[in-house]
Amino acid sequence: MNKYYVKSGNLQVIILGEDERDAIARALEYSTSTGCKDSPSVTLDDFFYANERGFSSMDESDFRMNTEEVILDLMDWEWEE
Repeated sequence: MNKYYVKSGNLQVIILGEDERDAIARALEYSTSTGCKDSPSVTLDDFFYANERGFSSMDESDFRMNTEEVILDLMDWEWEE
């Protein structure tokens, strides 16, 4: 597993993951868990961003994933057209 920096809104998490998508899912699960006191109120943007370089180097060229897609993935729901 690799170390990823995941950011969306006021959420900033450094977490291990198989890939960027896995790291984003793990970061959201961690931030919304009842045991997490670091982020009592999470505000998300339209996209999640993830990289292996750090928050200060994060920009639009990094891996990004739509927040709705992240939430649907976590709930095992599928997009409907």
